[in-house]
Amino acid sequence: MTLLLYISFPLLCILAIPPAFRPGSLAERMVLGIALYEVLLLIIGLPLGLTHHLTSQYYVIFTWCAAIPLAAQSWKNGIRLDPAHALRWLRTRRGTAVLLLATFMAAAFALQLGFDAFYGTRHYDGLSYHIPRVMFWLDHQSFAAWTTPAWAQVGLPVGADVILVLAIAICISSYWPVYVAFSDFQGGDFGRAHKVGTVTEFTHAVAMSTGHWLLEPLGYITPFKEDWVKGVSKTVYNFLGAHLEKLPESWKPWPAQDVGRTGLTSVLLLPALLIGLSPRARKPAIAIFLLGFISLSGMVHFQAWGTRYHIVLLAGFALLWGSTRFFQRGKRRWVLTGIVTLNVCALLGVIAIRFFVDTTSKSKPGGSYYYLSEEDRHTIAGTLSGHPLQVVTNDTLDALLVGPGIDYSLSYIICPADGDWNREMRNAALKSNWLAIVHEGKTQILTGPTGWHRPGEHTCPEISTLTLENALSRSGWQLYRRTPIVDLWRVL
Repeated sequence: MTLLLYISFPLLCILAIPPAFRPGSLAERMVLGIALYEVLLLIIGLPLGLTHHLTSQYYVIFTWCAAIPLAAQSWKNGIRLDPAHALRWLRTRRGTAVLLLATFMAAAFALQLGFDAFYGTRHYDGLSYHIPRVMFWLDHQSFAAWTTPAWAQVGLPVGADVILVLAIAICISSYWPVYVAFSDFQGGDFGRAHKVGTVTEFTHAVAMSTGHWLLEPLGYITPFKEDWVKGVSKTVYNFLGAHLEKLPESWKPWPAQDVGRTGLTSVLLLPALLIGLSPRARKPAIAIFLLGFISLSGMVHFQAWGTRYHIVLLAGFALLWGSTRFFQRGKRRWVLTGIVTLNVCALLGVIAIRFFVDTTSKSKPGGSYYYLSEEDRHTIAGTLSGHPLQVVTNDTLDALLVGPGIDYSLSYIICPADGDWNREMRNAALKSNWLAIVHEGKTQILTGPTGWHRPGEHTCPEISTLTLENALSRSGWQLYRRTPIVDLWRVL
């Protein structure tokens, strides 16, 4: 029943929006329904977390409280569907095209959701901090910060994405809310460094974001022409002043098929969209787009993840594409169908490729997604007696330690301020009988925050895994399993 609630809740949000009967009204209703869904998620989760009541039970109850009036409003709106008319429409070329697109979309969703349900997600950010963040929220029943070596797990305050977008809309001249959100709330000096503080930095951020949007479609040929794509991208970014050679490899915004934000063709065909508008609406549309794009692009120093804030522009795309009269008559109607077809086929292709790669080499022993076997997880869960698995790591895919079932919780051990690892490991043995060192094959690892530490807290230098192993051995721990990524230790 809970799963049914979670699946139906976004649909109820869409159906609760009063229908209109004009060109583009369906797209408008969907965008408004999704916006309502996002707002309700924030309204439901925020007070629960702030009042220390963030449990699955409370969340389900509050979701039901929102779903019931939505269902009543949806029933009142009604679903006007004439089966005979629908069948006649499906026999047309346009109806057949829509049916095929819907089938492709259903296949894409089924493949992705089915994979996640049976094998667990392989989304990097999800494994490294999205899922661990939710685990700790539920464990603490609140949004209170916890000891973690990964700043991104605690991240920005809940709802910060919404706050940042509103900040741009309201305080575009000062950027004060952005400064606060990236500094004193969580990030310390390193987080504060994300803030754009000068006209030059603002201009550079906008230029980099523009380059990223234009280069994104190249991500679909990266698996076949990676060197060429990187060469083109490097030329463009350096022309814009990026100085890619100074950036860590993981921070370089290379085009990639699985991190795109705009779709394959939507940005490239923006001029066609604007041309299709009436002369009266064209100039205001261009002005609004530029104002939104420039504001959203310049609020922080450019990072590929920053393009998530452009979801507002993408929602505007959906409304404009559907309501532009130029594409509503004759053969021009097929332009929109072609754009959607390209994007859907690209999506299906990306999911199929990632599914194959993630379920073969990467998920087998020695692969980057193979942390623990199901047998080891079962053994750990059966002998922890309610205590957490203690973890020494830095910024790794920690959700893979617990697996899709999440049968036990995690507790991080960060570097002691005085460097006494022998005492730290003796204390760890009193808290839990299992400990994992996630080293990913490295002999030196960071065991806590460096530039991401909160103001007033100590930073952590690199430490050798041999030093950690010696401290564990002297403190009564025994090595249980050694893998290319994780070493498991146990107190008997």
